[in-house]
Amino acid sequence: MLAPVGDYMSHKKLNRAVAAGVFLISLTVYVSTISPTVTLWDVGEFCAAAFSLQVPHPPGAPLFLLLARLASIIPATSDIAMRMHLLSALASALTCTLLYLLSVRFMISWRGTPEVFTDKIFVHGSAVLGSFSLAFSPTFWSSAIEAEVYGMGMLFVSLILWLGMCWYEQPDHKNGDSYFLLVAYLVGLAAGVHYLAILTLFPVMLLYYFKFHEFSPGSFVRFGAAALIVFAIVYPGIVKTLPSMLDGEFAGIRSVLFQIIPILLIGAAIYGVYVSARKQARLLNFALLSFLFVALGFSTYTVVFIRANASPPMNENNPSTLAKLVSYLGREQYGDEPMMDRRWNNDPAHRPALAKYSGD
Repeated sequence: MLAPVGDYMSHKKLNRAVAAGVFLISLTVYVSTISPTVTLWDVGEFCAAAFSLQVPHPPGAPLFLLLARLASIIPATSDIAMRMHLLSALASALTCTLLYLLSVRFMISWRGTPEVFTDKIFVHGSAVLGSFSLAFSPTFWSSAIEAEVYGMGMLFVSLILWLGMCWYEQPDHKNGDSYFLLVAYLVGLAAGVHYLAILTLFPVMLLYYFKFHEFSPGSFVRFGAAALIVFAIVYPGIVKTLPSMLDGEFAGIRSVLFQIIPILLIGAAIYGVYVSARKQARLLNFALLSFLFVALGFSTYTVVFIRANASPPMNENNPSTLAKLVSYLGREQYGDEPMMDRRWNNDPAHRPALAKYSGD
């Protein structure tokens, strides 16, 4: 049953007030406990890379570095690294706020808008509890108070999921494509922070499935196949395959012809958008625009190529050619190791010790 308009407006105001409280509390805690200067491991590397726009370890984080560079010139504090830490604190606080809003949306889609006081306590109270459980968990908290990519990466994850829920609640197709096109752009942008956010494609596509289909094994298998194709177009398609083709290589084969394929694909997609719009082919128009928006968002990685060719002091893997850039994007320097056996080590000196272990 839908709540009366007055009750809905009351819920909307309460929801906004509680969301603002979640944001202010989490941000206050993060700022109060923020690292006063550079910390160990990747943080120092990211701070140095952002300050001079250098090239850090693969696969890089160009969008994060650009935003951290902007944060470094805002005189919020005297320590340059701490200014960049504040960016993570802000992104993490926004993530907690979006988690609260997402939780409320999920509960309302399940139980309806809360009308009585006890229902409001249960809905908003449990959403706040879930949000603060993330906010003050040791792993999330520790990355929220230093210049690491994880806080901003999680912000993209939560923002994409929140937009998916906004679309799901639309009564018809009005503005529906706009939500998904923004999601496509954010997925491309998010890759410039951390590849993790690309995985949000699956839950967003699940929302689409359950919006228009009743569950059945057959339809779900077909959906799963389509979802895997969409994911493969983004990763490794746009992220790795297109840059590799620009270098003239595909599936281990080199040819000058491969270099023109990405350009032809982009050109064909742009022309296809024009034609499909004139012929009102909505689905084709949406698919082509989504492809272009993901590619546009991912274009932040041109920063890596440009800065590598400037030969900065920090230039890890020197991705100054397309071949080196493809290796950089694919994180090839890390090699391959077994996923399950944590005792594995290829160093002969470690084998006698390895033989003494009976299990993990």
